[in-house]
Amino acid sequence: MVIWADGPWKLLSVPDTDPDSHPGHELTHSMVGVHNAFIRAINSAYLQAPYVKSGTDLHDLAAYVGIWIYTLHKHHRAEETVAFPGMMRVSNGELGKETAQNLEQHEMLDRKLHELESWCKEDPEKEGWVDELRKRIELAMDVIHVHLTEEIPTLQALVKYDPKAVRRVIDEVKKEVKAESDYRSGNLLQFSRPEQGGFEPFRACNS
Repeated sequence: MVIWADGPWKLLSVPDTDPDSHPGHELTHSMVGVHNAFIRAINSAYLQAPYVKSGTDLHDLAAYVGIWIYTLHKHHRAEETVAFPGMMRVSNGELGKETAQNLEQHEMLDRKLHELESWCKEDPEKEGWVDELRKRIELAMDVIHVHLTEEIPTLQALVKYDPKAVRRVIDEVKKEVKAESDYRSGNLLQFSRPEQGGFEPFRACNS
């Protein structure tokens, strides 16, 4: 039996917009793809965890979830330091409410990620470790999935603003992501990127 990683947390739908019509649409399509990569990655860990039995495999599972957390943290830091300030500049502060809400969600989910990360550092071979891991993933994803979903409309709002200014923000974000990328954060999302390690926005897909 094949169990796909498209659940239990649902993938985001690709907007019915032309990504070539405005950099805001392009960024939105790209971010849906990135968010879906995060969702698929944690879905795969959650689904496969009950079948992981050997000591080595359990340690690998703990490391895999740890890398997922690490990569999500780096993703959010890029948003906080470059993307959100850039969006505020482009919109002359009009997107202040939306970016503030996204930042509040970052703070909330950081706490849940810390709880999950602390468990990944426990001995994965001890009794009940897998059950507790899945429980903590559930608690974290209750917050994270809402955030990954609600952040997309904030990006879509960029289509109201000067496309050249939005393009500059995208270029700044790409530069920051490339500078901060390493073998851990890059490898996790590699399977979702068609250009094999590049940083160009790409057409998101649901399948």
